[in-house]
Amino acid sequence: MTTKNSNNHEKTNNLRHDDQTDGKFLLFRITREEYGHVPPRLERLLTDLADLYAGHWPTHEPCQVEYHDFTHALDVALAAARIMAGWNRANPDDRIGVELYGWTVAAALFHDAGYIKDKGDREGHGGKFTITHVRRGMAMAEAYLRRSGWPARAAVFVTTAIALTDYRQAPTVDLNRLNAQERIAARMLPTADLIGQFGDKHYGAKIDGLFAEFQEMYAYQESGQQLANPVPIFNSAQEIRNTIDQFYENFVAPRLAEFGHLERYLDVYFDQKPNPYRENINRNLANHHNDAGN
Repeated sequence: MTTKNSNNHEKTNNLRHDDQTDGKFLLFRITREEYGHVPPRLERLLTDLADLYAGHWPTHEPCQVEYHDFTHALDVALAAARIMAGWNRANPDDRIGVELYGWTVAAALFHDAGYIKDKGDREGHGGKFTITHVRRGMAMAEAYLRRSGWPARAAVFVTTAIALTDYRQAPTVDLNRLNAQERIAARMLPTADLIGQFGDKHYGAKIDGLFAEFQEMYAYQESGQQLANPVPIFNSAQEIRNTIDQFYENFVAPRLAEFGHLERYLDVYFDQKPNPYRENINRNLANHHNDAGN
């Protein structure tokens, strides 16, 4: 069953969900609008991932990083769901089915779970995993999907999609193991990751948490506890803020182009209403210029 677009009352001017229940509500509403129901497996996934980030899994500590937290995971899942909904409306003869939709949401929720420490790890807060978090998240997702009885194909897709969010290097997975529609959905994840961050109205304020993660990463590299792969070096959170426009122009925009500008389906999703992601990106870049001029 497919329902008509009924997102007229969505709170599009508030993309940062301080209340995680609100993010879950919006995600489930999009799912019902597109497919008429929320599959039980998807409901269980949201509950289980909330438990993971809260430290209720016997295998992991609570998430202790401030930037790549559960709210960020929900923001990315919500952006991916909106992109998929926009795709479906623009491509009625090639709709993303509810199963692939659920796999993409799972990939979004797990994509930064690699920042969460193993149970009993008392060193740092998780920023030390900045370099390795993608691989760690892939392993966590694959184990969970297998343990929870998801199809084997789901694990192939989810791990491939998560690999695409490793922006420091070219993907080390074979995209040819996915079919054509799966490859499109997989590219929606890194697109949603970038848009979800830069389209966050609180992006500037959250940079303090991002810098804290970088500081921990630097410390662990210096102590030899991580591979010294090339990473950006920032001396302060303000230094990150001062380079927002350069990062967007030199990295984010080319990446979005590489993934096929799938963010354009957000315009389809929001239809005649303003696209708040675009508005917030423009505002974040403008605020950077205003701050630099003071």
